[in-house]
Amino acid sequence: MNLKKKKEIILKIKKIINKSLSIVISNHKYINSNIINNLRKKARIMYVKVLLIRNTLLKIAFENTKFSFLKKYISGNNIICFSIKNPAFSARLCKEFENKNKNFKIKLAAFNGKIIKKENINKLAMLPTLNEILSKLIYVLKEISIIKFLRVLNNFKNKKFKKLK
Repeated sequence: MNLKKKKEIILKIKKIINKSLSIVISNHKYINSNIINNLRKKARIMYVKVLLIRNTLLKIAFENTKFSFLKKYISGNNIICFSIKNPAFSARLCKEFENKNKNFKIKLAAFNGKIIKKENINKLAMLPTLNEILSKLIYVLKEISIIKFLRVLNNFKNKKFKKLK
């Protein structure tokens, strides 16, 4: 690969890094390409970019980005998942994939300028989506308004009942 091509790849990766909300770095040793292609198909649905890149190119791409602190963790066989729409999607995708494939191992994740160790990735994966949060909020507001309405009706009934006595 010539220098011009490498620079183009680095620029593409930098754009993805800058758009990313979170990143998950995993080890893909002993996993064949068909299985990784299945991961990529699922990733497209979840707005997650899955890349297999040479470590040197990846380290250069991480320079001067909000995830530059990840450079020192780039070694071995890496598959990088970048969450574009929701920070939990890449962690969720990798956790599911790790459960199905014994050779796929999550190394770490990065979110909000912090490194999330393998043990705590479940917390990131379980973050609700915006739609889930909004639906819970609407449900709570709806329940509160129904309860208030029932109280008003009950008070009205009690007043009418007292007048009849």
